[in-house]
Amino acid sequence: MSNELISFTTREKRKGEVNGVDYHFINDQHNTLVYRNKLIEKTFYGGNYYGLTKDEVDSKLKLGHAFAIVDCNGMQQLKKYYDNCVTIMLHTTKEHAMLQMLKRGDSAHSIESRLSTFNEELSNKQFYDYCVFNKHGKFEQTRFILNSILQVEMDKMEEFWWKLESIWTMCLTSSHLLGWCTTF
Repeated sequence: MSNELISFTTREKRKGEVNGVDYHFINDQHNTLVYRNKLIEKTFYGGNYYGLTKDEVDSKLKLGHAFAIVDCNGMQQLKKYYDNCVTIMLHTTKEHAMLQMLKRGDSAHSIESRLSTFNEELSNKQFYDYCVFNKHGKFEQTRFILNSILQVEMDKMEEFWWKLESIWTMCLTSSHLLGWCTTF
């Protein structure tokens, strides 16, 4: 799936990140977005604000299925707007999450701040439709599992819409949002 919703963030850009591709990097615009009621998802995580605007979500859903990488709080906010979204918690061990953050150059303070919520995030598994453990070194296995979930969900939607078409003999379209949560 390649239709990722691009969140905004108030944090500094990391080496190699591209504005508008990895995130929309903003600073004082956050308060304007909140004031104008443009956000459908927002969270404060690791000392920074993150969020999605309704315009971002709607424009991507016009292209078809889309996905977002959000925390549990963000996932629950998105479910309020898009109750048909499928949610997947993708998680790893705390040690591997720390290694990934070190590898990408996060500061010790940032790593400590982000890992402080690790156990809390894992305790929210029951709120997700699926929970997938991303085992270190088993990327292909994890990708296979995620692709299988996507196929099952797309088959369900196809069956659902086929039933509606047969009842009302009309062609209906649906936008489908896939919410992902990562712990790293």
